[in-house]
Amino acid sequence: MWVHMVVWPLVIVGAVAATLRPVKALMIALQYRHRDVENIDKSGQQ
Repeated sequence: MWVHMVVWPLVIVGAVAATLRPVKALMIALQYRHRDVENIDKSGQQ
């Protein structure tokens, strides 16, 4: 039982650290893809 208490937190932290950057990049790409271009053009911003 103590092995689970030692191993699983390390596995979870490692998995989060390994996937955080790709997931953030995916979120930024999706925001860029679904941005409201018409609204930006009308306000005069790029």
